[in-house]
Amino acid sequence: MTSVECEPLTWTSKRDIDVDHQRRLEVSRFLRSRRARLSPEDLGLEPGPRRRTPGLRRKEVAARAGVSVTWYTWLEQARPINVSTDVIDALCRALRLDESEWRHVRRLIGLPTPIIEHHGADIRTIRAVVDALGVLPAVALDSCLDIIVTNEAQKALFGDPSTLPPHRQNLLWWMFGDTDMRRSIADWDESATMLVAWFRAECGKHPGDRRSIELVDELSRESNDFNERWKRGEVKQFMGRQYTVRHDRYGVFCLENTQLRVVDHPSVTILVSVPVEARSQGVLHQIAASLADASCAETL
Repeated sequence: MTSVECEPLTWTSKRDIDVDHQRRLEVSRFLRSRRARLSPEDLGLEPGPRRRTPGLRRKEVAARAGVSVTWYTWLEQARPINVSTDVIDALCRALRLDESEWRHVRRLIGLPTPIIEHHGADIRTIRAVVDALGVLPAVALDSCLDIIVTNEAQKALFGDPSTLPPHRQNLLWWMFGDTDMRRSIADWDESATMLVAWFRAECGKHPGDRRSIELVDELSRESNDFNERWKRGEVKQFMGRQYTVRHDRYGVFCLENTQLRVVDHPSVTILVSVPVEARSQGVLHQIAASLADASCAETL
């Protein structure tokens, strides 16, 4: 059995203490409730004599997770102790937590939550949301900015990212590796800088994620523009901003990007471009009409 050292944490302000104390209390309540719902038989243990309280004993959970009883007791008592990802994951397995519960515990403790992989049913739902935006160009991204789906309005303005090699169907690669995209965005320099700073902020939510590391390594080798911006170390949360589009057919016009979050898929971001002036609104309606004509032609 592995013993885990218990070291008191140091605090920097009363507000930090209050917030962290509430988080520890919530962890305590949640773990105790999960322990209470399990019986010895659930873990293949002998039921033994009648128990005064329902559920497993602390020593049974600790033994199954490979931690000391003292450490687990202190965790349930909401004491300020150090934790590690491996130990918390072992504890979650011992308590038979499902994915939502496991992520909940990680977030409460302040540990990163791995990126969710999207399966066929998830993608169909996300595609339906993106397509329902109709005239508004939209692209759905995961936490690594890999492109999940785009709608027809987005493709009409910037091209189809599905024509890129599979491992490069990513917003960063689209921005830094596609000459058509670079030409389409008049203020490309500023847009690219903001994108890299946002990507770094997203990486901070999932430190050590293999896909993110691979993206940075490959882009840094193959794109001087990306490498220069990445080395600056700038971090920015997403902020909606106006950008200028330069299109061969529709001319020059301005859009503003904003983001939508899908509650059922928290790792998904949908970037949507909205018109900011009568001209851009007219362009989007022209695109919608063109797409409708093309759709009618296909059905004839």
